[in-house]
Amino acid sequence: MSQNLLPPWLNSPYYTNLADNQFNQTQQNFLSLNNSLSPKKDVSGRGINGKNRIVSLPTYNAIDAAKTNEHNGSYITMAQDAPRGPGTGYSATGAPAASIDLVCGRVSAIAEAAKNSNLFVNDDFDHDAARLYISQTTDLDKACKLAEGDNPKFENRSGAAIIADNIAIKGRLGVKIVTSPNGDHNSKGGKISSGTGVELIANNDDSDLQPLVKGDNLIDCIYAIYKRIDKLADMVMDVAGENATLGLALGLHTHTVASTPIGLLAAPSEALAPLAAKFVATNINVGLVGGLGVKTNLFFDEFNYTYSLGNSYINSDFNRTN
Repeated sequence: MSQNLLPPWLNSPYYTNLADNQFNQTQQNFLSLNNSLSPKKDVSGRGINGKNRIVSLPTYNAIDAAKTNEHNGSYITMAQDAPRGPGTGYSATGAPAASIDLVCGRVSAIAEAAKNSNLFVNDDFDHDAARLYISQTTDLDKACKLAEGDNPKFENRSGAAIIADNIAIKGRLGVKIVTSPNGDHNSKGGKISSGTGVELIANNDDSDLQPLVKGDNLIDCIYAIYKRIDKLADMVMDVAGENATLGLALGLHTHTVASTPIGLLAAPSEALAPLAAKFVATNINVGLVGGLGVKTNLFFDEFNYTYSLGNSYINSDFNRTN
């Protein structure tokens, strides 16, 4: 059975990410001279389908205390905290700062550097493609250039960082992000006197950091506001109803003419009647009808926003915070 299971190169799904783009001139010459007559010249040395790939990588400048295992651009380094290379981090002072650094794609964000075998590169939290970093002692805010937020700085403590273009954490039965409470101990043996929270900082910008809202408490607050507005609408409608009754009475008011021998009734006031009619109409339209509209809208708002069956329920059905 033929081992050549790949389609022609131009039809390959990997065509938009050619391995050739990572070749330096020496490698390109090698392909041209040695593979021109090969029946597998389209795929030879390009790493397709897990085959060996010709790579040209910069030389990793590790600290003296490091033990590094590298293969095809993947690194596992056991050393001391040196997030920017020799002379940085707590390795510079000899402090206890054991570290494990897993890196894929050193300086891959700088294409020319990533394939330059004559270049020496340090650890680079900004330009390395993906990293999992663990250290006994480190300044994580500084190493990762993190916004400080409102919690205590991430410095002079054990730390772990994941850095990549995309990061996914998938828990089949759930995910919990938990901080330690008062009474626990940190990595230096110190007792935690006050617990800290979890901060979600988009765009690494903490200039407008605000507390998260507790959904159940917010709903209780909204319920109270709804009830007060509803009661206020009832009061407005009651006053409007009384005003309308009074206005109608004033507009139709008559009285006995005392000077006539048979007690004739005087006609309603020509000046007052139109004003009374307008007064009655305003109280009915604005007070009674408007108040009823407010109460109706309150009912639908309360259902839509504060009940889980509403189409704009303000609480998440899944996520919780304290």
